[in-house]
Amino acid sequence: MRTVHRVLSLIACLFLLYIGVTGTLIQTLDMTAILTGKAESDPTMQSVNEGRFGNGFYSAVTVADWNAAALPDNVDVTKGFSVALARFHKVRPEATAAFVELRVIGGKVAGQVAYADPNAPADPRRQGTPLSALAFDISNGQQIEGSDVRGAYPAQSLRQTLKQWHRFWGPGFFGLRDIPGVYLELLSGIAMWVLIVTGLTMYFRLLKQRRKIKRPNLFWMNSDTWRSLHRGVSVAASVLLILVAFSGTWIGFESTYATFNRHKPPRETLAITDAQALGVARSTIRAFRADEPGTQIRAIRARVWYGQAEGAVVAATVPTRQRVYNAATGQEQGLSSPLYPKSAFPFGTDVHEWMKHFHSGELFGLPARLLDLLAGLSLIFLSVSGLWMYLELWKKRARSGRKSLFWN
Repeated sequence: MRTVHRVLSLIACLFLLYIGVTGTLIQTLDMTAILTGKAESDPTMQSVNEGRFGNGFYSAVTVADWNAAALPDNVDVTKGFSVALARFHKVRPEATAAFVELRVIGGKVAGQVAYADPNAPADPRRQGTPLSALAFDISNGQQIEGSDVRGAYPAQSLRQTLKQWHRFWGPGFFGLRDIPGVYLELLSGIAMWVLIVTGLTMYFRLLKQRRKIKRPNLFWMNSDTWRSLHRGVSVAASVLLILVAFSGTWIGFESTYATFNRHKPPRETLAITDAQALGVARSTIRAFRADEPGTQIRAIRARVWYGQAEGAVVAATVPTRQRVYNAATGQEQGLSSPLYPKSAFPFGTDVHEWMKHFHSGELFGLPARLLDLLAGLSLIFLSVSGLWMYLELWKKRARSGRKSLFWN
């Protein structure tokens, strides 16, 4: 077991050091942004929120929604949709509405209708024809400048770059993308598990022997300072490292599984009739008000998603939230609704996103983030001290003519 621990540590220590450094830097940026009260429009906070609302046009949260004004409490959503659709059909009679939404644009309550437009800016997160949108002031039907209807996607930032590097893929990591990046991610997680299990097993065996000689202390120092510190930190941080290893390996496994389970789902319908849009507006407002009677709304969108008429509400809360309702049943939908095409992730997109937020500590707030930061610092120290001890032992062996890198 000692041999396995030593050999694997030499092979994996640089990868684990890399993971520890990048993860610690990410957590430092996150906590700094949160503690200084950065708005959700801040690039770091945009990166934190990536994936929270789904990809492509599943996300009704747009970049404008990070700091957009809320709709008036007394706004008539159905009437607003009717005005926008009527004006849209006059301006673009040949076009089919992809979806309809109501939001505040330039201080005016506007109905916005999206439609397929080959000349619109491409969306890097989805395939198919891009969309443009026409916006109309619902008070008088006057056309106004519309907003970008594409789902919110984080602007480039140091945090976003580190996030890609942490997962071994992205433009900065030797040009790798998710393949083979996610394979390295999974292998690093497995290696970390083996080191944790072998290290703790050796520790408890040693502790058992010490108790036999009446030395039951959980922590102790001896003449080998590096070994003593390595042992102490590994034991003190073991629970934190186990949680980080568990969640990180889970994410690596699901991402790797997805690369072998890729399939082309049917394209989004992205077409809605006037009758469907008005029906969705009524059912969605009714369902959302039943759930959250006092919460203001930044935007409400009616769409047909993979054959299901549904409404998406962007709540004017901090943090921003999105709730999606099936128009036929009034039930809330998740990212992995059984009505949608099967996810490439084995347990669905919802579980995958949940695990990512567990891994960062975001699910449980600042205390969990602080513990996650301590886990990252511990991983850095264990990687450096483990490598240092290995090199010191190798130099001693080399002086006696035993220069092999691996030994029993």
